[in-house]
Amino acid sequence: MKSFRLARMSRFIFIFALGLLSIPVVFLSTAISGKSPLMVPGLLLIALCAWVWLRFRPSRFIIHPEEIEVIWPLKRRHIAREGISSVRSIGKEELGGKQAGACV
Repeated sequence: MKSFRLARMSRFIFIFALGLLSIPVVFLSTAISGKSPLMVPGLLLIALCAWVWLRFRPSRFIIHPEEIEVIWPLKRRHIAREGISSVRSIGKEELGGKQAGACV
């Protein structure tokens, strides 16, 4: 059995994510100060970000002899090995540069 964590975010994606996460903070801070009616949209954005982080971002992949287990904070999925039709290994060189945004 082997266990793999989710790869780290690139610096650009990390900075972009932090920028997006600052939007609900700005909404809530302006609503608390009484200058804006953005309390509900701010809370909805926080709930949406938490839902995406906990439900759609896997945290670990575990390779068992008979299956692959994908673990999210709120769920797990077991994929039988015979249900996988093909795989290929991607190195760091393929992930960098122009191919980084390509769908594979």
